[in-house]
Amino acid sequence: MIDESIVKNIIETANEKILEVVSDFVPLSMKRHNDDDDEKKGRKKKEPITQYIGCCPFHKDNTSSFIVTPIYGIYNCLSCGKSGNAVNFVMEYEHLTFEGAIKYLGEKFGIAIPSNDNGAPAAELPNGEYENMSSVVDFACKTFQKNLFETEEGQSIALPYFKQKREFSDETIKTFQLGYSLEKSDAFTVQALANGYKLEYLEKTGLTIVSQERGYQSDRFRGRVMFPIHSITGKVIAFGGRVMQERENVGKYLNSPESELYHKSDVVYGIYQAKDEMRSKNHCFLVEGYADVISMHQAGIKNVIASSGTSLTDGHIALIKRFTNNITLLFDGDKAGIKAAMRGIDKALSNGMNVKVLLLAPDDGSNVKVDPDSFVRSHSLDEVLEYIKTHETDFIKFKASFLVKETQRDPLRRSEAIKDIINTIALVQDKVTRDAYVRECASIMQMSEQTLFDVLRDKLIADSLKRRDEIEKSQHQTRFQEYSPAAEYEAYVDPNSPTAITATPTATAATKNTQPKNPYANEEQMLLRFFVKYVNKLIFVGTENESTLGEYVIKALASENYESVDSNFNKMIQCYIDAEDKTTVKPQTFINTTDIELSQKAAALMQDKYELSKIHNKYSEVVPEEEMVDELIFRVIGELRMKLLLNKIKDLTTKMQTLELQGANNESLNNVLEEINYWNTVKRELSKIMGGERAVSNI
Repeated sequence: MIDESIVKNIIETANEKILEVVSDFVPLSMKRHNDDDDEKKGRKKKEPITQYIGCCPFHKDNTSSFIVTPIYGIYNCLSCGKSGNAVNFVMEYEHLTFEGAIKYLGEKFGIAIPSNDNGAPAAELPNGEYENMSSVVDFACKTFQKNLFETEEGQSIALPYFKQKREFSDETIKTFQLGYSLEKSDAFTVQALANGYKLEYLEKTGLTIVSQERGYQSDRFRGRVMFPIHSITGKVIAFGGRVMQERENVGKYLNSPESELYHKSDVVYGIYQAKDEMRSKNHCFLVEGYADVISMHQAGIKNVIASSGTSLTDGHIALIKRFTNNITLLFDGDKAGIKAAMRGIDKALSNGMNVKVLLLAPDDGSNVKVDPDSFVRSHSLDEVLEYIKTHETDFIKFKASFLVKETQRDPLRRSEAIKDIINTIALVQDKVTRDAYVRECASIMQMSEQTLFDVLRDKLIADSLKRRDEIEKSQHQTRFQEYSPAAEYEAYVDPNSPTAITATPTATAATKNTQPKNPYANEEQMLLRFFVKYVNKLIFVGTENESTLGEYVIKALASENYESVDSNFNKMIQCYIDAEDKTTVKPQTFINTTDIELSQKAAALMQDKYELSKIHNKYSEVVPEEEMVDELIFRVIGELRMKLLLNKIKDLTTKMQTLELQGANNESLNNVLEEINYWNTVKRELSKIMGGERAVSNI
């Protein structure tokens, strides 16, 4: 366990610097607020709270619905509803436990967390499978680096490959954490087990191959130079390895298999080293291999990433789009490179990116293969940049020119090529840009513009109809799946009775049966929102009821002996009650709590989800919420009391009906009736205070 004072220090530091935490994962820009006309109306203009926006990393977001509010140390997505503080964000994004997130943030901000392992081996962490796997991979990376520099085998075989053949400098090798896995079949596995790591996690991360039938274990990457694959935050999640000594039926390159840590369709090689440059230059180069990325980075072109031998996926594009919408596909000029470029064009366009293509060719015009790695090592940086500038082309010119050349003597193939190009143009989302590409294509293909526009129109109509059919099919399947005769029967039969039909247990059903419905959820939500935001604001100033909002709420709840069925509501209130100095309680008190669920709720309550448009200020004076908080909290407490009264009267009425059916005596009936009359009187008095029948009808 980490000392509580250290945990609190890390939480407070991370929340104060939440912009720095989130920006490691999501590009953010300052949110522009609507200017109101306060000054025109003679009111003092209120400075808006500074917020930053970006695309939410937790769902497919093209509308920048993700908001970070540094002053409170919170984030909130207006679309998917995710919210929380810096610790919540790291936990959610990196799939970490609370302790894992604390360790990550402690390391990030230089807050030392004392080790309590008393020098014991680096055994698995008691924090969950994901973190145990991450710990194993981190150990592997450090081991491979030591093998490279500190073993005779590494210095004689692997280091010359990196330094002499690839011309990587020591600095570059360390930047990309390159390493070497020894040739002995189980060298790494034996070392990992000796350091306390379990075979279970060595197998799950793909570092060790275990065969139950043949009863042996071996290192997956033995005898290979190692290229660690990093997450967006720089954490090693997988490896690529290149074999050093040719072996029969052994591929030259080998990657880690899919695991909890590594999903190859969502990761691009070099993203951690390239992301800052991608953001600042608003552009990136996509190449094919590890060496291509590293050589270009070393040459000074750092906004470069690789798909690592796999075709581009929607996940790859989503990751790239966090930093730029502009991409140049930089591939070898051979047939394989051209095919890779063709596939990449359509995938990038369908995800709304601006695409250019650059194929490398030798200076002498020969057919010798030229890849980015060899090209940048044989040219100066200025020459490489000039070549890129003069040879990169937009996708339509590249594709049309290539297909014209390939199909010029075959009318049928030419027709298919034209349809292929139009299919690609149809992926462009902007109509003006589409039209421009059609005209350029017509010029290259020497065809009528109208003919191509007709083909494009037919394609767009067909795609639209297909999407409509898919939506209708999906909705039909959803409706079919949602219908459950057993669930429908349960609505009419007591689920606890012997004759009740028992549906297949699910997490939802279990939750429904164990968590009572909260009849006061709406009122509690509004009350907590004002309580968290304005807990120490003075209300009813100048009256006998003058107090802080927090004190007013506590007193009101105590007068009703109110306790919610929602544990989070009770914990939020108790958090204030437990504070030794109530005057120091502020929104951050709830946000910085070590109770992760409570901090998420506080962050959600703090976020204003809607912003009034300018028209409200034009035709009427909008009173800020903070200036109305006295009235607002009074009405919320009043509505909670009113609902409590109505439910009390309802319960008593039900009780009286039951007594009548049971033939109770008049005295028992009169006692209940008197109680009903009393509470009806209280209800009428409360109704008058709150504004009459209108207030009651709105409950």
